[in-house]
Amino acid sequence: FQNKKIQEDIAKKRMTVLNAIIEHKPEAEIQAVYAIQNFVYKLEHPPKMVRLLFDIFYDEECVSEDSFFEWLKHPDQSETEGHAIVEISTKDFFTWLQQAETALEEGEEEEGS
Repeated sequence: FQNKKIQEDIAKKRMTVLNAIIEHKPEAEIQAVYAIQNFVYKLEHPPKMVRLLFDIFYDEECVSEDSFFEWLKHPDQSETEGHAIVEISTKDFFTWLQQAETALEEGEEEEGS
């Protein structure tokens, strides 16, 4: 773990395997987020790593918005190590998700008018 960097292109290639395991099951998606949390915690929170991993897992449709928000709003009491630091490190990610969701809802309302 000397380098503590994620090679984004390699990580994205591996997402196919993770998607096959997770299969869009909410509980598995949330466990994937906790796995990211624990991984980054063990590496002592390298700069920008958790945000990059959240972005990859979201962009590659491995973890849904709902599962990310579930992790954020209802933390598992048995998985608290590193949660607060990861939450702070991903504040911009959640702000972006919320804004995207709001824009989508507003677009749907305009279509329905």
